[in-house]
Amino acid sequence: MNFRTTYILLAVVVLALAGLGGYLMFSKDEDKQSPNVEGYLLKNLRAANVKPDDVITVEVERPGQTPEKVAFAREGKTWKMVAPAAARADASAVDSLVSGVLNAKVEKSADISSLGAHGLDNPAVKVTLKTQTLSETVSLGNVTVGGDRALVYVTTSGQPDRPQAVRRGDFAALFRTDAPKTATNAGQLVKGVTDFRPLKILGEGLFDPANQVQSMQVRLDKDGIALFRTPPDNVWKFRVPPDYGEAAVEADTPSFGGPKEGTGINTVRELLNTINAIQPASRKEIVENPADLSQYGLDPTKNAPMQIDLSRDDGVKETAYVSGPIKKEDGEKYYARHEADGVVYEVPADPVKKVQAAVRNKQLLRDRTVLRVQMQRVDAIDLTANGETFELRRVGLSWKVYGPDGKDRPAKASAITELLTRLTARQLATGFPTAGIPEDKMGFAKPAVELKVWENGIVREEKPDPNAKPKVNPNPTARVVFGHKDVGDVVYTRRVVGDTKVDFLVPQDAYNLAARGRLDYIDASLKPYGADSVLKLSFTHGKDAYELERADDGKPVAQAAWKINSPPSLQGRTADPAKIADLLNTLSFMRPTKVAADKPTDEILNRLRVNPADPRLKVTVNIKGQGEQVLLFGEDVGAEKRSVYLKPADGDLVFEVDRGAFDLFQKADVQDTVVHRLDKTKIQAVKITGWQEVLGTPTTIELERKEGKWALKSGGMYELDPVKVDALLNDLATPRADAFVVLKEGPKPEHNLDVAKSALAIELTMEGMKDPVKVVISAPNKDGKVFATSSLSAGDVFTMPDKFATLRSKPAALKKD
Repeated sequence: MNFRTTYILLAVVVLALAGLGGYLMFSKDEDKQSPNVEGYLLKNLRAANVKPDDVITVEVERPGQTPEKVAFAREGKTWKMVAPAAARADASAVDSLVSGVLNAKVEKSADISSLGAHGLDNPAVKVTLKTQTLSETVSLGNVTVGGDRALVYVTTSGQPDRPQAVRRGDFAALFRTDAPKTATNAGQLVKGVTDFRPLKILGEGLFDPANQVQSMQVRLDKDGIALFRTPPDNVWKFRVPPDYGEAAVEADTPSFGGPKEGTGINTVRELLNTINAIQPASRKEIVENPADLSQYGLDPTKNAPMQIDLSRDDGVKETAYVSGPIKKEDGEKYYARHEADGVVYEVPADPVKKVQAAVRNKQLLRDRTVLRVQMQRVDAIDLTANGETFELRRVGLSWKVYGPDGKDRPAKASAITELLTRLTARQLATGFPTAGIPEDKMGFAKPAVELKVWENGIVREEKPDPNAKPKVNPNPTARVVFGHKDVGDVVYTRRVVGDTKVDFLVPQDAYNLAARGRLDYIDASLKPYGADSVLKLSFTHGKDAYELERADDGKPVAQAAWKINSPPSLQGRTADPAKIADLLNTLSFMRPTKVAADKPTDEILNRLRVNPADPRLKVTVNIKGQGEQVLLFGEDVGAEKRSVYLKPADGDLVFEVDRGAFDLFQKADVQDTVVHRLDKTKIQAVKITGWQEVLGTPTTIELERKEGKWALKSGGMYELDPVKVDALLNDLATPRADAFVVLKEGPKPEHNLDVAKSALAIELTMEGMKDPVKVVISAPNKDGKVFATSSLSAGDVFTMPDKFATLRSKPAALKKD
């Protein structure tokens, strides 16, 4: 190949590329498709990037059918039918139709021939979508069968002479679901006007009617109810009857009372949901073009049907008429119609009857919530009960009680929460007083209890006096007044908000809570401390005064070495740390249940036996870093005597407390019951004398430890059983007394602590101790107990279980078997 040939080939390539570029530049627009148009049927709308929400008109033409044209126009976010007559439309059905047609795609692999071959020379159905500026129509001809692969043949207004195929499923919203499966033409499948009517008669598009409906009215014959919702709290109120006040929105809380009737519609939510349920089971129950409304009971001039009016947040105002029972050949029927439609709906009887019953029993809809406040916003309460007036104020994060003298005390927040929780309980009241009862008969002329409640009522001051009572706004959020008791354990109760008064019948227990006095709100708590921080404990026990102390060594109370300083009979002895721990823990965990008296006189202190000069029981604890705390326990409370009175010596309140701590101190035996503690590994020898009853004369045996083993030194010729010896030494090393019967005065004859009277005398020789430890144990008494003494607890006599019966039976009891 020479250079000339190469140049010729290059020139040919350049000319070919130029020709291709010119073709692309001057090719028809229909062959140039953007991603928005590629593959879609309605190319003009897709090229303009039209979205379903941009479509404002939909027309469905059905030549030869009645009606021949069904059209819809967008109103805001919903649709209205404009042909064949103005009416409501099923918005979701129209939306689905728009989305399906707008997103329909061409099936390029389908076999396409002439217009006539696909039923497109005289199309059975035409669908037109319009925006503010654009319009495009799709005409439908024949359809095929085949499930998901079925096709429908179409043309568009942009390409009227070009047959195309799309999936039948893209037009699912246009076709009836009950159409014949063998249908071959779109005209056999297309929906009629009934298919685009909404099933829901009232509340179409509402998902939460109680919070989306502004007002409602139901008229039944000459009776009726009218309700309206007041933002921002969404409280529903009666307009008719005008004196019914607020309506109940939510269902009652069973644990907090509620209506006694127990049946019917009790709340606005139930009423609106039931109205929404007045709708046909299917579109087969829709009667198109009813000739005479009176035969359906829906002619307002002849039948007086029930009328229901709704006004919604979205601006929609709608009215429906519902018939009473209409006798038909197959039984009673109920019918309804919407004022915007020309059709009649056959509806189920149950929701209709329930709405009718709600009108006749409208008192069930009245709100039984007595106090409607937000608890977290309440910061001031004034209470007048039993002739006493006091005030509760939230100061910072806590509450205070202010008495008539203006002095404050810490308040028990739980009592305030309990009161507010009960009074704000949903549907608290059991009913309403009969109209016309005189004020004095209900007890409101001289109320027994009155509450004033403020939400965010405390006046905020720039420089408040921390010691002064907070100031409140002059007008409370609500006032609740309790009057006389009525039959059925209920109390007449009135709520006053501004100039509005509503009277209730409230359960007795709610009144009892409101009638509590000032003392019930005072914080009944003691100064807290930990038992391990107590270094000294004193208390009275009958005529004796006990005083115990421990070293400040940081040990837990149950492990500390407690010494008894008094009474004199126990002076210098050790106390049982477990018993002291039990006493102090019980005392530190003690919680008063209520305040019994505030600044009591000496006469009251004496009557309650908590006068510091002569209390029933006085307990003093010395707490490290806190000083001394003195508690005075007094008389039993009430006939059941489950509590006692208690007064801290440094305060002027008298409490009621569970008697557990009092009883524990009353029977306290704090002496350490372990008589002595020996290290049994340091016992070198054991001498036992006894067996008077067995041998007729006292006999002695001696044991000694040799090279770690025990052997009989005298009194016999046998091998000792080391297990038996070890068990005996365990009982002698740490003997625990059941009780000390004599202190420091020595045994008496009746204790039988003489070897000549069958007692056992045991001497333990200890490593490092000059004198042996002597233990004497009597024969058991009638109770199976033995008396005993120890030289390490001189003069004391104690009892303990008889663990020595085997040893007492014979001198050779320790012999190896």
